[in-house]
Amino acid sequence: MNSPSTSSRPRGKSNRENAENDGSKKNQIVKHGKVPLKEVNQDPSIPSARPATKKTDRRKQVEEYNDNVPFEGNNYPEETTSPIDRRFLQLTAVPGKKHGNGEQSTGEFLPDADSMCVICHQEECPKGKTELIDCHGHMSGEMIGVERITTLNKNFEEEYKKEYKELLKKDKNAPYRPKKHLIPERPCRSKFHESCIMKYNAAGYFFQYAARLECQAKFLCPLHVCNRCNVGHQRQTAYAGELIECAKCLRAFHIDTCYPAGARDQYVEFKMGDKTKKNFEFLICPAHAEEESTESASSEKKKMAVKKDSGKRPNLKACCSEGCTLESKLINCRSCVRSFHAECREVIKIDGQPVSNDLCEKCLCKDDVPLNVPVLALWENKDFYLAKTVGWYDFPSQRRASESNFEKLGYTVVQWLSGDSTAKTFSIVPVQNVAPLIDEYVRLAKPGLRSFWKKTFDDYNDKGCLFGPYVSKLVYQQWKTSKLGRNITAQVPTTTSIAGGCTCKDNAEKCSDESCDTVSEGVECPPECGDSCNNRNVSKGFVNPKLLLRDTKIKGYGIFAKGDIAQGEFLAEYVGELIDPPEKARRLQIIAISRDFQANQYMMDLGKGWAVDAARYGNLSRYINHSCDPNSTSYHTAIVKGGRADNRMYERRVCVRATRPIAKGEEITFCYQMESTVEIPCLCGADNCTGYMGRGEEEAEEDEKTKKIGKAKKDTKKVKPNKKRLRAPSVREATTAKKRQISEPSSRAVPRPSSSQQASTSAPRRPRSFNAQDPVEAPEMASRSSRVASKVQESCPAQESHRDEARRVSFRTRTSKCE
Repeated sequence: MNSPSTSSRPRGKSNRENAENDGSKKNQIVKHGKVPLKEVNQDPSIPSARPATKKTDRRKQVEEYNDNVPFEGNNYPEETTSPIDRRFLQLTAVPGKKHGNGEQSTGEFLPDADSMCVICHQEECPKGKTELIDCHGHMSGEMIGVERITTLNKNFEEEYKKEYKELLKKDKNAPYRPKKHLIPERPCRSKFHESCIMKYNAAGYFFQYAARLECQAKFLCPLHVCNRCNVGHQRQTAYAGELIECAKCLRAFHIDTCYPAGARDQYVEFKMGDKTKKNFEFLICPAHAEEESTESASSEKKKMAVKKDSGKRPNLKACCSEGCTLESKLINCRSCVRSFHAECREVIKIDGQPVSNDLCEKCLCKDDVPLNVPVLALWENKDFYLAKTVGWYDFPSQRRASESNFEKLGYTVVQWLSGDSTAKTFSIVPVQNVAPLIDEYVRLAKPGLRSFWKKTFDDYNDKGCLFGPYVSKLVYQQWKTSKLGRNITAQVPTTTSIAGGCTCKDNAEKCSDESCDTVSEGVECPPECGDSCNNRNVSKGFVNPKLLLRDTKIKGYGIFAKGDIAQGEFLAEYVGELIDPPEKARRLQIIAISRDFQANQYMMDLGKGWAVDAARYGNLSRYINHSCDPNSTSYHTAIVKGGRADNRMYERRVCVRATRPIAKGEEITFCYQMESTVEIPCLCGADNCTGYMGRGEEEAEEDEKTKKIGKAKKDTKKVKPNKKRLRAPSVREATTAKKRQISEPSSRAVPRPSSSQQASTSAPRRPRSFNAQDPVEAPEMASRSSRVASKVQESCPAQESHRDEARRVSFRTRTSKCE
């Protein structure tokens, strides 16, 4: 790959760096301005890569990669890789010194960090290439004093909110300007070969998918993705929020929601380029417990005693794979308290070697148990009790000195749970003796405790299934009107003829109603109709100025009315890439391979197998959310692409208009009516909300009965739902789904108005010479949910590794939905 940011290119001095040499300094607390980028102990003897800090450089680099490198699956989870050690980060302990509640050490990046791959630890990759790609991420965890800068900023903002209330009493127009510490953007030191990073897939890491324009559009190493969220298929959330890195391996976690139980804080002091010293907050994850215990073991006898003791440990008598209904023989994991079915374990090889038959996937892949989740914990190798994982410093201070395992890797603090909420009892237990509570474990409770275990599981499941920070994303690039996707041949136009053409008078109302022949035909007027024509909104890239983009704080971005909108008023074209059937199938296959439960799907059907995809490029219309009681609808139109007046050539497009009056401040919505057998939760809050996006079974079956024979082609036929509808993974009930602060699934389907709706809305009529098999009134959904197994998986053999129907539908792998 021809990368503009490789280790073979020298970095020149910028005006900003020259200013640093003049001794100019920035205050720590400022309102505006930027902090210069500084290298962390960069070896001056080695030519450094020019970090792709400019957005234009990064965009060009990523776009070239997406255009020129074919998308490939990384064989996860059947053939996975182990987490890679950070060999180029050298830590030196400072004896007797602590920083806050963690150990203090000094850190230094070795010179090899600038010339070797962080994955293979070699200058030359197995394919013989030496070109290294720079990570586009930045170091996280920089501190001021004993707090992270981000934590200080949160505290500043909370204090400022109180002050701001007083300011508003004096001045209603007072600007909201909290003072914050600037967070320096210190470039990540990771560099990697293209072939090495594409093969690395520990914990579901997928470099090529993250680099896609509809995902993160950056080259990011594993230190910039949350390990837990990635394993849980939350692969948009995984890259958002504040992360804490492991100081010993290429793993990171959300510090607030995914911090691993039993991990230990590690504070590292680095020398900056200007010879100042800065502290960064890291952790040592529990995956390194075995290394630490081996180093501290005094004799071979002690090791044998540990192994002998672990053999007495009982195992849970239920499969650790949530949703499992198999009744075959359980296999006891020899490393932890879990049990599993051979059919439920998907990992076949790790680092190319067959895995042991008596280890569960959690132990094979070194997955962690997060803090603040309900678990079953083994007490003195006798029985399992309900508990919750908590942090080290929740353990009573008066008992810490007497506990030899306090802050020791491989152990964690648990708080035992009982019906008495006032009683708080804590213990330190081995991490291997803890398993997150899942539905299958509830039935193991004694009759008197089963209801309490069930309530504990339900309470957590309703709140914590979709963990991680809230995510709201903007489109990669704004477009005014739809364009052909890259390498897509021109869409086959549809011809139509309009007797006499447009004869409307040239005034403010020109071509605004069905008295105009072209409006009545449901197509746009030709260019010669003039600038005063009101029926060329798509060609002009017109977006209703009354539309306002706003973060809903619940379901991602949404569109709201800045002013009153009349019934039938044009809102916008649904803008995106125009893609042909092969490209549509390829993109759906990528979503299936990615195993991302938050994948961006914004396809709308254009007919004849074509679709408009707003995942990468679009306008405000792509942010319109679903509602069971919508106030707008989408419809097909066509724009002139050539031809004579008596034989125009048209190209299809999708537009959105209001179906009823919309008041100022009201959210603009339409009904997705997703054609899926998976129930995806609806967060609209309407009185008639069904709890899920999509048509009900009765409506879908009625559509099937009334559909004309041969009307829909094979690739656009609706799939008749099964009588028993399946729920989407990580979702329990519709009522609880509404309460969750999650990004609303973005698969776009378009409503088909019922007969009563058609009577009340003035949908454009179908052009006379359009094929009767290609209706234009309502675009059909061009894609189904990425979590559905049927057609998408039929075109994607890589997904056929799931061993039973329930697992194929849910894509559950290596983790329960609440783990």
